[in-house]
Amino acid sequence: MRGTLAVLLACCTLLCGCFKHTVTVEVKSLDKVLQESGLVGQKFDPQDPLLRRRAVFVEGHLSLPSAHTLCQQLVYLDGLSAAEPIKLLINSGGGDCTAYMSIRAVMRGIEAPVETVNVGVCGSAAALLFQSATGKRYAVEGSTFMLHEPRGEPAELVKTVREHQEELLRSRCRLPEGWLPLGRRIFTFSAEEALEYEFVDAVLPKVVL
Repeated sequence: MRGTLAVLLACCTLLCGCFKHTVTVEVKSLDKVLQESGLVGQKFDPQDPLLRRRAVFVEGHLSLPSAHTLCQQLVYLDGLSAAEPIKLLINSGGGDCTAYMSIRAVMRGIEAPVETVNVGVCGSAAALLFQSATGKRYAVEGSTFMLHEPRGEPAELVKTVREHQEELLRSRCRLPEGWLPLGRRIFTFSAEEALEYEFVDAVLPKVVL
């Protein structure tokens, strides 16, 4: 387990870069988890109320720095308990494909199941992150999803992510006939429609932590 966590953190560092800020943790049990997980120089507070409830918040643009912190939080919570699920609360219109791929790799590499919850808007790369759940997929009433094909440079990376996106969507949900391949079109749909398309497993009246 320790070796796996070290590899995940090494990959995350290569993708997202190193940072210098260090948080001092006073609780011995938390210190032990951080040491065993190899989380040196973490940029998050283990005493954060969300983390204490095994929840991680993804908000705004997905970037490499935010992905690095998010990956560390996932590995940290997995180190505390590999049996209890982790909730990934998402309110993001999307972002960097590389950031998405690094988060997805860590989600698939840890033992704890990762549940995804759309708490507002979940679009583009964030929608793919949502679909990459290793546990249940939820959407809060009133939330929205948005899908479009990956864009940008380099072209080969975008092509790879585009192929991955289509495979993921075809295997995990039942979108309306004619939606795939997405092409240059943009599709938005509600939480209730997402349930109909099997894009989510359940629609929640509110966030439950």
